[in-house]
This record gives sequence, structure tokens and C-alpha cells, in this order.
Amino acid sequence: MKRKLVTALLAGMSLTMCNVGTAYADTSVEKKDGYVWVTDKESWIEDKVHDEEGHWEDKLIKEAWEEAIEHEEEGHMETVVDEEAWTEEIPMKPELGHSEWVVDKEAYDETIHHDAEYKHHAAVYEDKYVVDKEAWTETINHPAEYKDVWVVDKEAWTETINHPEQGHYEDVVIKEAWDEEITYVKDVCHNCGLVFNSQAEIDAHYTPENYLKGCTSYGSKEFTETIHHPAVTEKQWVVDKEAWTETINHPEEGHTEKELVKEAWTETVNHPEEGHWEKELVKEAWDELIKEAWDEVVHHEEEGHFEWVVDQEGTTDIIEHPAKTHEEWVVDKKAWTEVIKHDAEYEKVWVVDKEAWTEKIKHDAEGHWELVKTTTKPVTTPEKTEEKGSLQNDNKDADQIPKTGDMTSFSSLIALAGSTLIATGATYKLRKKSKK
Repeated sequence: MKRKLVTALLAGMSLTMCNVGTAYADTSVEKKDGYVWVTDKESWIEDKVHDEEGHWEDKLIKEAWEEAIEHEEEGHMETVVDEEAWTEEIPMKPELGHSEWVVDKEAYDETIHHDAEYKHHAAVYEDKYVVDKEAWTETINHPAEYKDVWVVDKEAWTETINHPEQGHYEDVVIKEAWDEEITYVKDVCHNCGLVFNSQAEIDAHYTPENYLKGCTSYGSKEFTETIHHPAVTEKQWVVDKEAWTETINHPEEGHTEKELVKEAWTETVNHPEEGHWEKELVKEAWDELIKEAWDEVVHHEEEGHFEWVVDQEGTTDIIEHPAKTHEEWVVDKKAWTEVIKHDAEYEKVWVVDKEAWTEKIKHDAEGHWELVKTTTKPVTTPEKTEEKGSLQNDNKDADQIPKTGDMTSFSSLIALAGSTLIATGATYKLRKKSKK
């Protein structure tokens, strides 16, 4: 029994020391300057699913085409009259009668007065010459006469011009544009998300003011950046027109000069008398009596007409002849061809630029600093710096003992072990009494 008691006591002390030792040697608990780091949320990895990236393009379904539709001739049938309808009267029995004279106007005598007849004679004139300007002599000075003469300054000649090749430079793509994804890791603040590029920036951000705002957790974060590289081009010479030789025939060059044809000279012209003819009245106009006035008696015979007097009516057969017609096609609109231009047909097609992918995002553990209850109150909160995932103290001493994460004195451990032994002994006595 004694051996069992000792064994139980040693086992209890071992378990107690192991648990205590483990608790106080746990490196996951960070302590600094009277503060302990409490983890609120463990680090975790998030799978972020990125959707497929792409764009819509117009895919040609059917090329543009022309449709020729033949339209037939349009028209209508019309009735064309070849011979109008007519009525024919056929005498069956002739009418019997006789003609009688009917007087329209009785015979009478008419007296017609004729005026005297005269012959009108026009006035008699004779031509008479009237002098407007007497004869005179004119002296005319004629200037010298010249003609235009062509004087050759330069004979005609042929010029040969060599024209160089003509063209232009074009940008030719050597390498198509591409996108490059670059992944890099940066230190960030888990509270405000500020990204740090150096340890100095982290130290500058880790202030008591930011600590009270919640900037207490720092860690590394992976970033992905897409860099677009433009297409690589080079200048290439494109010939628009080959080199060629031009032959130009230049015409003769010269000028026109005046050449004397006739010297200046004086001409004497004798101008005759100038005048005009006028009509001079010789006898006034007069009327000559040809026949005296007289009266004429004209006898008018009786006027009338013959009328037919029916003695016995005749009979007539009336035959109605219809119009002669035929149907004839009349063109309203000639046959024609209609050309309909159909546009090309397209449909929207989704083109994948980048397949869907999953990004693993590492989230650092989140937590906060808590004050450890000690007899001495710390003046300020600790400054937490992250460099390669470890906690560093700005005031490191060369002979400083490495911290295990425990701020409790070793005497408390001994007291805890003693209490364990006492508890174990009391348990053993209770069991012994119960057996009795």
C-alpha cells in the first residue's frame, strides 16, 4: 500500500509539474513588459473563388447576302370595243306621201342706195439732193507696221529624272501584348489594413494611440498584381511606289519680238461731197369723181321650201346590234427584279480570357494585449513588432534570460506542487477509511 501511495504521489506531482511546465513553457503565449497577448481568432486560410473572366464577342453566323426576287408583271384584263353597238332600221313598208311648197317669205322689191364713187390720188413728190458737207481733202498719218517674230532663247531639250523609292514606316507587332501576374508578400495591420514596406514603417505605426484604436495584430499577407505589358512593335519600311525614271521633254523656250514690215507713211484722201435726197411736194393729194350717187331697185323672189306630206305611214323593223368586243391584257406594272441586301447575322459568344481559379488567402491570428495582474503596474503598453514571425523587445540586453512566456515566480510552482501532494494524501486517507 505504501508503494501504491508513493507511486500515486509521484504520479500526481509529475502530472502537476508537467501541466504547469507545459503551461508556462508554451511559446504561443506572448508576454512583454507586463502585458500578455491573447489570441481572439486563430490564423486561417481562406479559399477565395475567382469567377471566370472573359468578354462577349460577335460571332458571324451568316455572311451578308443579296436576294433577288423576281416580281411578275402586274396588270388587268380590259374589255376593248372593236365595234360600237348600233341600231338598224329596216323599212318593211314604205311611207306614202307627196311634197308641198311652203312659203317662208313673200316676194318683194328692195331699193338700194349707192354712194358716189371717187378715186383718191396721192400727193406727187420729186427727189431733190441736199448737200450736208462740201467735198474736202484729208491727210492721214499711218504709223509703221510691225509683225510678231518668235526668237528662240533655248532649244528644246530632254530631262531624265531618277525618282527614289517611295514608302512609309509601319508599326509591326513583334510580340503581342500580355498580362503578367506577380505575387508578393507584405506586412499588414490586421485592424486598419495598412501595408508596410519596411520594419521602420511597422515601428512607426506601432504607437500607443494606434494600439488603443485596435491596431494590435500584424502579420504577412500575400498580394497578387497583374502587370499589363503592351505589345512590342518595331518600325518596318513599306514600299508604296518603286523607284522609277521620268523623262520630261521640255519645249523650246523663247520670246516674241516686233519686226518692222512697213515704215510710217502719210496718205492724202479726197473726200467727196456728202449729202442726202429729200422728197419735195409737187402736187397735193386729191379725189377724182368716178360715178355719181344712184339708187338701185332689186326684186326678191318668194322664199320657201318643200315639205313632205305623209299620205300613209310606213312600217320599220328595228334590230339592235350589240357592240363587238374582246378581252385584252393591260400591263399596270412591268415585271421587275428586286434585290434585297441582307446584313450579316451575328450572335453573342462568350470568350474566356481567364479560367475560374481559387486563391488561397492566409489570414493571421487576431488578438489583443491584456495587462497581467502584478504588484508593479507597467508605465506603457508594449510595442509589438513582427519580423519573421517572432516578437522582439527593443530594449534587449546581452545577458537577458530568454522568456518562456511565464511571468510567475518559481515559489508559486512549489506551492502548487505541495498542495497537490496534500490533496493526494487526503484522498488516500478517505479511501482507507471508507474501506474500513
